Amino acid sequence: MRPRFFKGFTPHTEKRFENEACHFPIVALTNGMTKNKMSTHKRVNKTPRFLCGGFTLIEMLAVVAIMGLIASLTLGPIQSARLRSRDSRRKADITVLALGVDLYYAEKRVLPGLTQTGCHDYASHDETSWDEFKQLVKPYIPKSTVFPVDPKNNDQYHYSYRCSVSTNTYTLSAIVENKFDFDSTPIPDNSLGLRKYEITR
Repeated sequence: MRPRFFKGFTPHTEKRFENEACHFPIVALTNGMTKNKMSTHKRVNKTPRFLCGGFTLIEMLAVVAIMGLIASLTLGPIQSARLRSRDSRRKADITVLALGVDLYYAEKRVLPGLTQTGCHDYASHDETSWDEFKQLVKPYIPKSTVFPVDPKNNDQYHYSYRCSVSTNTYTLSAIVENKFDFDSTPIPDNSLGLRKYEITR
């Protein structure tokens, strides 16, 4: 809305100032208006002061505290859901790998990596080792399936394959993140309390 002008003056005779509180234009007249008269007509815009002021420090701290509380309440369930999702993928991957090993054995009558002198162990966080295992087993898993690798795939979380000459058996395992997973077993002598999900045949 256009500010009012005092009677007897035109827009060409006005001088604009900035109100420190609300930053609304105020009008002071330059044709001999006295200081007292200017102070009488100083505030032209009648907007209430509470509508043009900012937030107080206490209000901002309260908002930050509420946002932090909401974030803490929602972040936990989200992280837990992601963790369980990764563990579900690990179990599915181990099942696919076990299928590939079974089909490999059914055709060749020998386990992957098994020789007369021993058995090669493979781990997904060792790229060279896992590539060798991949060359052996990949032809026996569904072609539409990407060869499984642990979602994190590091020294702590990875897939492993090992076999035994004496029993002619193999074990595929994955380290799970959920410490309350009932399908997994605790890893002996592990200070971090990690658990592993494994298939032995």
